[in-house]
Amino acid sequence: MVNKPGLISLRNIYFYGFFLLLLLFAISDYRTSANVSLEKDPVTGEVIVDRSSSHRQILLCVGWLIVGHIGYFTSKKLFFPAPLKLLILLTLWQLLVGVFSSAPLWTTFVQVGWMGFWCLTMSFFTKMVVLYPDSIKKIQFCILFLFVFNLIFFLEGHNQLSERERGLGAAYNVLVFLPWIPFLFRKSMMRYLLSIVIAYLVVLSLKRGALIALIAMIFASQITEMKITKSVKKIPAFFVMFLLLCLFVVLINTYTGGMFFDRFSKDEIESGSGRATLWSLTLETIWNSSFFELLCGHGNNASFDLFGTIAHNEWLEYLLCYGVIGVSILFAFYYLLIRRLKSLIDQSSYYAPAYAACVALLLTQTMVSTVMGTIVTTYSMALLGVMEGLYLKSTYRDIQDVPQSLQYD
Repeated sequence: MVNKPGLISLRNIYFYGFFLLLLLFAISDYRTSANVSLEKDPVTGEVIVDRSSSHRQILLCVGWLIVGHIGYFTSKKLFFPAPLKLLILLTLWQLLVGVFSSAPLWTTFVQVGWMGFWCLTMSFFTKMVVLYPDSIKKIQFCILFLFVFNLIFFLEGHNQLSERERGLGAAYNVLVFLPWIPFLFRKSMMRYLLSIVIAYLVVLSLKRGALIALIAMIFASQITEMKITKSVKKIPAFFVMFLLLCLFVVLINTYTGGMFFDRFSKDEIESGSGRATLWSLTLETIWNSSFFELLCGHGNNASFDLFGTIAHNEWLEYLLCYGVIGVSILFAFYYLLIRRLKSLIDQSSYYAPAYAACVALLLTQTMVSTVMGTIVTTYSMALLGVMEGLYLKSTYRDIQDVPQSLQYD
């Protein structure tokens, strides 16, 4: 029998303290991000981008989680799922590259802080789910609160969409909660309703990458569910969802005066917000690199130093900044996520479709955007941590049976 803590307890202070810091981080991100910033220069009208406050929030969250892990989980059994171990390895590699490259110390500190934040976030949720079953409802409440918060800020940002030349990047901040829905609600009606709302908002954002990610997530989750049920009965429901998505596209294109279809015109796609040029420059830089630079990379934030922006492709970004070693670790991380998905499918897990959607979102982001330096990835890592915890609880009857070093079958 699990002893429930009082309202004011070390566990609750640690738990709700983390979510409070995450909420403050989200507010700061909305105020300072280039894609979703709601603040503008009163003179020029241009979006104000100053990430320093967000970077400080990251380090504050990392500090809180480190203190909690040291002071609260030290007496508990330690276990490291394989993806977490690779995230830790990737963090150490980024630190090593940063130390031996010419990157500014603060830049290395922030980049390593992001990776450390994701490692600790995944570990935090895994441990909470496994060690404290009563934390499930608390996680559901807090995630639902964050979803509503992001929904409100998305709608606020959408009011400025007509003044933007590109789609609203905050679409990802809403889309990332789509895989969370099965964890938050068991009733089919509520799940379908919220899924429809999220799909509608993604189309409304006019963000091409988010729409591609949405389609990939729907395909991944539906195919996974059909593999689990070994039935084609879900095909009609899949086509209904697809037809609804098409209807949203038509309605929103009409509402925006043809702006949505213009986003997919030949000229827009070829320019891709400069992606084609960036990819070409990145590949050229990689091709002309020395053997050492090709192996170990050019250092943290190399794309910003060379091009003034990210490469908008995670694989090219990692190959440029962290070399073949860094991109190999990244590949291994996603390979293990796919292996975990296969294990969940073999177990006919209720959460397998949601896991598939989460992995599809991350992989799509790596192809058309980035997972680095975005709070969106934090929500995904939190979900992966919850899934790991649920998997461990269903696989091992007693926490003492859980091996400290977890590999996938």
